[in-house]
Order: sequence, then structure tokens, then C-alpha cells
Amino acid sequence: MSAFLSSADCLNALATYWERKSSRGFNTAEGQINRAVMFSVEAMGGKYNHAAHAATTERILKATKGNALAAVFGILLNENVTSLKARYDDCDDMTDTTGYVARSIPVVDYWIQRRETGHMVGLLDGYCYQACESDGWKSSVAYQLCQQIRNYLLQDLSKRDAGEDRAWAEWSAPEDPRETHMKRVLAEINSRPVK
Repeated sequence: MSAFLSSADCLNALATYWERKSSRGFNTAEGQINRAVMFSVEAMGGKYNHAAHAATTERILKATKGNALAAVFGILLNENVTSLKARYDDCDDMTDTTGYVARSIPVVDYWIQRRETGHMVGLLDGYCYQACESDGWKSSVAYQLCQQIRNYLLQDLSKRDAGEDRAWAEWSAPEDPRETHMKRVLAEINSRPVK
């Protein structure tokens, strides 16, 4: 398996999407970073410690002057670099992050507005493939953020295809829509006068 550094635009698109989705409803970007930190610690076998998780979240956000999008971009970038270092002995040329700057990607907002966030799936899958080489990948904050992005994408897909009538744990299968449609077409044809 080979690995490389994901593009700055890929990382920024993921961070932009995460930031837009993490700040909806009762959620806040800070709260979602805190949640990622908490699950990361638990994945490493640590115990829940609200004060410690909050302090870690505060340090992460302080490093980017409170900019959650920049914080997520940095976390994703650092994990991708960690992955490359775990995969290759001498990878200094592969881990050059010169020109990597956190920024909002406007096309992500366009995709969200048009309900076309399926574009994000390939970016997420590609990033995860590039970032998974270290032993600590599945217990990293970056992994937890990717899980959040994946959940946001599933919510988008569900809303797009099922609207607000989404099924949950209890559901009764409707009649086969193809048969129902065919019955309606045949009834319409049979009700026409014969000439």
C-alpha cells in the first residue's frame, strides 16, 4: 500500500464541511471537537474526564485562535504526516507542508445547498486511506473527526432521499412501488374508452 500527503484543498474541503455541519442545531464546533477528543481517549483505553477533555479541546482551539475549521485542518494534516512517517523511513520530501494553509472552500457550501455532498465521500475515503498507516490511527482525534464527517454525510443522504419521514428502528415495508405503479398504469389504460 502506498501513501501520500493529501492536497491542501482536500483537507480544507473536509474541514469546511465538518465546520458547517458541526455547528448545526444544538451542536457547536467546540463541542464536536471535544467529543472527538473524548472518543479518542476512550479508544486508547482512557477514562472519561470532562475537565481533561475540555482542556485538550481548549488547547487545540487556542492554537488556531479559536478557528475550528483551522483546528480540524491542522489535525487532519498532522495525522496524514504521521501516517507517512509510519509508512516510510525517509519521507521528508513527502511531508513538506509548505503552502498548506487552512481556508474555507466555497464549493463545499454550494454542494451543501444543492444537496450534492456525495462529492465529499471520495475526499473522505481518499484521506482516510492516506492517513491510516500509523498504529494510532483508529484512536486518533483525526479518525474521530472523520467518523463525524461520515455521520454528517449519512444524515445528508438520508435527508435527501427520505426527507423528514426517515425510518428509525421500527419500520413496515410498503408495497412494492413498481407493482403499485404498474397497477395504476394498467388501471388507467383499462379505464379508457375503446375507439
